[in-house]
Amino acid sequence: MVQTNGVALARPGAVEKLLDLGVVGFDVSFHSHLPRIYDRLTGTRGQHARAAAALARIFTSPCDRISVCVVINSLNYRSLPAWVGYIGRLVRYADDFSGAAGDIGRAKSIACRRCLYDGKCLGVPAEYARLFGVGALHAG
Repeated sequence: MVQTNGVALARPGAVEKLLDLGVVGFDVSFHSHLPRIYDRLTGTRGQHARAAAALARIFTSPCDRISVCVVINSLNYRSLPAWVGYIGRLVRYADDFSGAAGDIGRAKSIACRRCLYDGKCLGVPAEYARLFGVGALHAG
């Protein structure tokens, strides 16, 4: 399990290289979906876009052990519902959503990548995929 802020994993191939090396999961600190608050909390400037890109890369990887951590504080507590919505819109592609893979985000079958509407379709909630599977999803 790699604990990270994700910024270095925004580079193409970085997530896949770690998985090839045997990494089995990612624990990503992502304290706000709002760039201004993210930068203030992390003491950085302009890293939010790279952290968000890395988070999206991790979610679209074949890894099934992903956790996203947020330290709740006076700067971000009011936006937590929107943060949850932001994280919940991240899409995972897999054919097996049992276990931890079905805990967060949205789910699509691997076959969905071939679908003309993949970029517009939200898939199903990951929890639904964990309970019922994605076998009924078909690429159009």
